[in-house]
Amino acid sequence: MSRFRIEFGRWWYNRIHRISRRKVTWPETVSQAVLAFVYLSPLLLTNALTWDEKRGPAIWLTLIYVFFQLIRQYRELEPQAWDDAREHYIDRKHEFAKVIRRLSSGDPAKLDHAYQRDCLWLIANYLRSWRWDLREKHIFASLLVEEPSDPQYVTVIARDREERTDARDVPKRYLKSERLISECFETGKYCEISNLRLESPYPVANDCPYKSILGLPLKNASGKVIAIVSIDSSLPYHFAMEGDLLEVKLQPYLVALLPSVELYRESK
Repeated sequence: MSRFRIEFGRWWYNRIHRISRRKVTWPETVSQAVLAFVYLSPLLLTNALTWDEKRGPAIWLTLIYVFFQLIRQYRELEPQAWDDAREHYIDRKHEFAKVIRRLSSGDPAKLDHAYQRDCLWLIANYLRSWRWDLREKHIFASLLVEEPSDPQYVTVIARDREERTDARDVPKRYLKSERLISECFETGKYCEISNLRLESPYPVANDCPYKSILGLPLKNASGKVIAIVSIDSSLPYHFAMEGDLLEVKLQPYLVALLPSVELYRESK
């Protein structure tokens, strides 16, 4: 049953996303209509099947549901949100230009912890815009590096938002086999956890801030995976069926991050 829920949730979430993604290019009014229909269709179908027995309650429930969904869509597609999206895009371009300048300088001292954090911020910022999360509350990006002296362990050496909301220690060492995305080290490909509560073999705390994970490998010149960028989302199925596309889209940031990882490993 759990496997069915995982696959159905992944399929359903991806279908909604493929429709809602078009709001970037469609007029706002059309986008609102499409999204409202997607969200309302299950309730309208239920009311249609039980209309004769529950006509009164069905009408009121539908009106209440429509009211709250319109508020929700207005908050997502209000003019301020579009302005924020443009600012995100411009800020990301400026920050990436700074990263490239530091990388091209050839100074190893510039590829420090702050450089790693900036690269992770670029990755997280791209994914916030990709999922239209303009309030910056859903994405957490971390850099896990394999220990050269003991490959059984990985160390989290940077997080994208540690100075703002994430108080967890950095660096922090973990046993590689205990990480859910450790298969990236073995396969050299991205790995995805669509629903943490359903797919995790370990108990998940109720206050866990994330529900889905995407792992993207970083490889050295010989093709060996030496690090993983772990991207966590507070929404389940956030990366559903899109891991291969995201791995390609995020390659510029991953390539920029790789030299700092190699310098870190050489220093150990």
